[in-house]
Amino acid sequence: MLCSLAAESLEQNGGVAGRPGGSTGEGVSFEGAGVLSTRPWGDFVGYLPFSKEPVGPTSEKERLAEELAQRSAVPWVWLQGMGESIPWEDPRGSAAFVQAYWSQRGAPEPIGLCRYSVQRTCPLEDVKLGDSIQVCSAESETDAQLIAQTSCAPLRYSALSRSWGAWAVYGVLGADSHRVPAATIVAVGPRQYVGYVPSSLKVVGIHDDWVKLADELLERTAGTRVWLAGPAAFYAPEAE
Repeated sequence: MLCSLAAESLEQNGGVAGRPGGSTGEGVSFEGAGVLSTRPWGDFVGYLPFSKEPVGPTSEKERLAEELAQRSAVPWVWLQGMGESIPWEDPRGSAAFVQAYWSQRGAPEPIGLCRYSVQRTCPLEDVKLGDSIQVCSAESETDAQLIAQTSCAPLRYSALSRSWGAWAVYGVLGADSHRVPAATIVAVGPRQYVGYVPSSLKVVGIHDDWVKLADELLERTAGTRVWLAGPAAFYAPEAE
């Protein structure tokens, strides 16, 4: 899991994501999503969490995106290295996209069949992705609005997670051990821990007991595991 996390972090910049299928009727989550990357030769290759083997290459990025979404069980796919204007075949008219951008440079060119477009502010400046997001949906205005309302926090969480350097997983191993941990604890000092969840822009903490913080995060997210990040020495039991 940790090796795959490191590999995934190197493969994507986290600023553009696509949903190749139709609306799920739920908020956006990027945790565990695959990465679709363009190669110098003009074809495409995919990467999945928990797998060291790439998917592809192929010249059909749309079909590859659908395969990544199906295999990861996450509706969204990161789009990496494709530039601003990406042509996208969408015969069903159900795809959607999120693009982070800097408002002073203007909104980016929409991806695919962008019947419905929404722009809104999103605090991504410190992770160098921009200050706004643009959502395009070919499906409906309701779909575009829901994505816009629920994609900012997951985008920020994903971008921040690449700087945390998670080194361990805490929680219960079981039948769903393939699932990505639901939250992250970052040690910022001795007996000082803060928590992050993908669905919120707010930091949880500071706590002086990382185990109690983990339990709180698991309860909030209905998850079974959390990432641990920050210096490992700060998690060591205190000497009696």
